[in-house]
Amino acid sequence: MSIKEALCRALYTMALAMPLAWLPAGSSSAAEPPTVRFAACGSCTAQGVEGLIIKQTNIAELVGLKIDVLFLNPPQMGAGVASDSLDVEFVGAQPTLAQLANNIPIKIVAFMYDFELRLEALPPIKDIAELKGKKIGVPFGTTAFKMASDIASKNGLPPGTLVNVAPADVGTALAGGQVSAVVIWDPLWGVIESTQKATPLDRRYHTGFTAMRAKFVEQNRDAAVRFLAAQMLAVAFRANNHAEAAKRYEAAFGVAVDVAQAAQAIDRSRDWKTVEEVNLELQAKDHQDLADTMAFVVKEKLIPREVDIKGAIDASLVKDAKELLRSNKIGVAQVRYVNNLK
Repeated sequence: MSIKEALCRALYTMALAMPLAWLPAGSSSAAEPPTVRFAACGSCTAQGVEGLIIKQTNIAELVGLKIDVLFLNPPQMGAGVASDSLDVEFVGAQPTLAQLANNIPIKIVAFMYDFELRLEALPPIKDIAELKGKKIGVPFGTTAFKMASDIASKNGLPPGTLVNVAPADVGTALAGGQVSAVVIWDPLWGVIESTQKATPLDRRYHTGFTAMRAKFVEQNRDAAVRFLAAQMLAVAFRANNHAEAAKRYEAAFGVAVDVAQAAQAIDRSRDWKTVEEVNLELQAKDHQDLADTMAFVVKEKLIPREVDIKGAIDASLVKDAKELLRSNKIGVAQVRYVNNLK
């Protein structure tokens, strides 16, 4: 690091440590706090729950932001980031790599959640081998597609076995007989199991990430750090309010409480109850997930080129967000619900 870079870094750290009341929150000169445009997948449990928490609590006010929360599917998120109409997204490995490979400049700045994919089949199918000659529905371009492709390849299922079905339509396609099985993430597998008595034939676990527009990070670093502080507060608030958060998630998205709870069981962040416990730094598991996914999408020609994963990661924002919360004495005890917006 050069002397100039070190000095800039030191000055930035000092600015974070200043009380938020010194200026209008989240702003260096404007009267209003900056707006961050943020998208989460409502049909992905932890994303939907925490996105809803950010929307329904005073978290944005605590960190000095105005946060516009949208609930979108991964392809819509990528389009939003590409058009500069979104700043932040919660997204899985495959959509992340697809955006990078298609010259949509983003930065992977944090771990978001661990999620579970399942291959679900309708009775009387009890084994993957019984899917030969049948169709498997999966949303193409998502992390679920990697699992579905891997299953098809390892089990000798012929080309054409996989058909593209949008996340919102997998249950209907399964019930209507257009497909005999689906590969999908939580909580949709829980909904299918409870409503159609589907049977899980295989399970995989993956990482979700917080990604930001590269220019947003570059030009609005303070807002980017404050958003991660908001995410940390949402993580801790969820852990302290599982029942209420799940009830509100059901009201907004129709996902039963028991399904939401089952879907979150594998999430490492589920029980981080203080901001000191919250650790959004990428672990070895997360780096491996990205590397494995890139090997797959390149081999299958699902992205046009390899991407520089290491160069796309900015690990510094997480540390600065934790320092902002610490220095301004912001904790989960200050978070409260203020509305019922969906």
